[in-house]
Amino acid sequence: MFDLEKIQVIRVFKRKYKSVKYRHEKKAIEETRTGAFTLGWPVDHYNDVQKLFFHNDHLWVLSSTRDKEKGNLVDVFDMEGQYLNNFYLPLPEYIEIKDLSRHPITLSGDFLFLDERGDNDFPVIVKQRIIN
Repeated sequence: MFDLEKIQVIRVFKRKYKSVKYRHEKKAIEETRTGAFTLGWPVDHYNDVQKLFFHNDHLWVLSSTRDKEKGNLVDVFDMEGQYLNNFYLPLPEYIEIKDLSRHPITLSGDFLFLDERGDNDFPVIVKQRIIN
């Protein structure tokens, strides 16, 4: 957390985390969507933090760690920056780690919203209830 008036960091949220190695593809240029291309970026690891969510009085940090059976690792912190626990969030398998930070996922109250592929690969908005 950064205090704009004091212009200083007042709280840090962190824990030990092993970064996930980036799977380099052979293509130097990759298509991001139909007709749009980008140069591949020479990176060694995925971003540790993919998305941040607030749920009640907790900060959820969606990480780049993925278990094929369980889903993506989410670390949970309290508002003082103390690490509390973690859990796995099952996300659709077709959402690759490299696309996770740009994928539309949001949290509102006790509901998680994300898009999934429906019939004929059309996007469908899915609403999932969060049960503590």
